[in-house]
Amino acid sequence: MKAFLFEKYGYYPSKIKEDSTFIYKGWQFKLEKVDDYQENDLIELAKFVYDLSSKFEYRGGQLIKNRLGQYKSDAIGQHVCLVSVPIGKVSYDDLIKMHQLHMNKMNQRFFVSSLIKLWEARFDFIEKICLETIRIDDDSYREVIISTNLSFGLAENALQYLADCKLDYGDEIPNLTLVHKRLSCFDSFCFFNPFNLVVDNPLRDLAELFKADAITTNELIDLLEKYNFSRQEMSIFMARIMFPTYFFDLLEDHYAKRIDIRKDSLTYHKQLIRLLTKLRNIHLVLIRKYQIRPLDWLIRQ
Repeated sequence: MKAFLFEKYGYYPSKIKEDSTFIYKGWQFKLEKVDDYQENDLIELAKFVYDLSSKFEYRGGQLIKNRLGQYKSDAIGQHVCLVSVPIGKVSYDDLIKMHQLHMNKMNQRFFVSSLIKLWEARFDFIEKICLETIRIDDDSYREVIISTNLSFGLAENALQYLADCKLDYGDEIPNLTLVHKRLSCFDSFCFFNPFNLVVDNPLRDLAELFKADAITTNELIDLLEKYNFSRQEMSIFMARIMFPTYFFDLLEDHYAKRIDIRKDSLTYHKQLIRLLTKLRNIHLVLIRKYQIRPLDWLIRQ
């Protein structure tokens, strides 16, 4: 990998992590897979990213051209693009600013039915493919299965709650803006990496931060006060925080990358009661403040 970086970009870092990231002179770099992008797509993305960075005092990311002056590079049967972001942290104000800058300006539409299909496909993949790779003779097998059963229950309830949202409020998700595929912390690379940006409702970010314990329940409540979310949006949010993104990520990583997830699975298993209590507490707040549909099974926890 070091030889590839030097040949294509002129960088020769002292250390490269398994996820193809490295640090150089106060910047974090990462090679991102771009098999689905054409060079013109990356040119347009680079312009968008530069414009976005200019609105954040140039703390944002940028795409790096290779020695041939192109963003897309061939790397052993796949195409990659080098991304860099200054090392740092972002704030609640940065998050709100990103949401406000692009609110209802992205010229896209998104639907509850589409979200249901995405979650169902992922659930099906986890259940039928990923679980087959868990070894029955492993010492942590019992805990993994207990965690899996709970996560499946949460996923099923999240899907049903989404279906109810569609019946109650309609199919289209309102107030789309620039958000993140995954936002588990306030690290600048996670926040500004252009390949982590998607179009969705801002509650997607808040849900992921909450599930990752990057914000507390009280901090979440304070953040919600800074927006003007509807009952429909908060109902979809409730489904989002129930969906077990983190544990499904673990199972997919174990299947695709053969990563040892025993330690993380045991940690997740030990925190199951706290997780349900956390969901129950915020659910009661959302019922009181936004009159969302109550979940009796969760309230009784």
